[in-house]
Amino acid sequence: MLTRHQRVFFIVPAVLAVLALWICLGGAPAAAQGEVGLGKNQIRAALAVDQSTAGFYVVQGNYEIRDVTTGQTVGVMPGQGRWTVSPIGAAALYIEFNGAGVQGLGGGSVLLHQTGAGETALFRYQDRRYRGDLWLVNSNGKIQVINVLELEEYLYGVVPREMGSSGIPAEAYKAQAVVSRTYACYSKTTSRNYDVGNTESTQVYGGFDAETQAACAAVDQTRGQVIYYDNQIIQAAFSSNAGGYTEAAENVWSEPRPYLQPVGSPEDAAALNWAQTAEGWPAVTYQWEKILSLPDVNVLIQEWNASHGSDAINIGEFRELKAYPVRMDAVTRQWTGEATQSGRVTRLDFVGSQGTKSFYRDQIRSVLGLRSTLFEIMGAMEMRVMTADMTAVNLDITQCYGVDADGTAALVNEGKGGYFILGSDGVKEIKPGDSSQIIITGRGYGHGVGMSQWGAI
Repeated sequence: MLTRHQRVFFIVPAVLAVLALWICLGGAPAAAQGEVGLGKNQIRAALAVDQSTAGFYVVQGNYEIRDVTTGQTVGVMPGQGRWTVSPIGAAALYIEFNGAGVQGLGGGSVLLHQTGAGETALFRYQDRRYRGDLWLVNSNGKIQVINVLELEEYLYGVVPREMGSSGIPAEAYKAQAVVSRTYACYSKTTSRNYDVGNTESTQVYGGFDAETQAACAAVDQTRGQVIYYDNQIIQAAFSSNAGGYTEAAENVWSEPRPYLQPVGSPEDAAALNWAQTAEGWPAVTYQWEKILSLPDVNVLIQEWNASHGSDAINIGEFRELKAYPVRMDAVTRQWTGEATQSGRVTRLDFVGSQGTKSFYRDQIRSVLGLRSTLFEIMGAMEMRVMTADMTAVNLDITQCYGVDADGTAALVNEGKGGYFILGSDGVKEIKPGDSSQIIITGRGYGHGVGMSQWGAI
């Protein structure tokens, strides 16, 4: 779920983008399969795909069921009973109402269509209520379950799931509404039956049950507003927390975007001041740490290889992780020797006895299971300190002296026990001689491109 805990908020310099009344794909809704929901100001959100069956109820309002292939209305009113739709082969459907088969269907696509004008009509699918229509399609023997509704009503169920349902400033809600509306318009397509999903892979959508008065008000107050660049609707990227600095699109994905450039986002630290959960949420969206033992790394490699056979890590005995925060040239598409402006890692090397396996850009998060790519790697034999000019450096603790309370100085690695360091994140024990751990310290949550939601909050 891409909530305020997981997504990044999008801020666009005025010189690059403007707000304007939006126009998505034009044309009125048609009856032919593949054209449902392509009307102006409509959106098609996939609630589920690849289903063996799909059941739903009408909760309130007036509906009818249409055979999309023929355009005919099936002669059974939904009432308050349960409807079940199952595929027949790769191109037909079988429908039951309260256990009895429904006649009059001629194809593999049906639409539960709202008929009452000006009323709030709702249906229920998988214990959640939704506005608008429900489109069910047999796609190669599996059911696609698609909610077709007005874009503004869709946003009612997106903004509170993306930003949070309580305590969010009104202006942050408005910004999320504009960005989510822009993202939805950018995602409109004729290449498949739906435009967006309902999870963090696109935008989190919770339907009618997710709606709140404050979020709906923000949608209404920004109605019709989207962001343009060079007369085109932009790819409105966002994630939970940029960790203090956003990133250029080409350093996270393959394509550069002139309006997705790195900027400072110091307001992301607001997550530290929010009410914290027992798990440290949301502070851990801004700063976090992950410690990996050598067995942990070996398990990670085994699990990755089990599910990524064509992209396996075959390096023999693991020895080291190396991180490189180098940026890509947006014009030549070549990696440079310069660091990314935010400090994000764009290349990660698994070094072993029989070679090196490299990962790039946002895939690094996946392979290591990290919150973001804004991180540094230290071994347990390293210590991070601040110099007199406030520059942070990593030092080899085998060459460091510690001074105790009575003024005695000694190499910190001479004792057999541990020693303690007081840092911004509290007191931490370091055990000299333990080189079996990899310490990853990072900031942010998400890809870091575009809008930081915690920054907006």
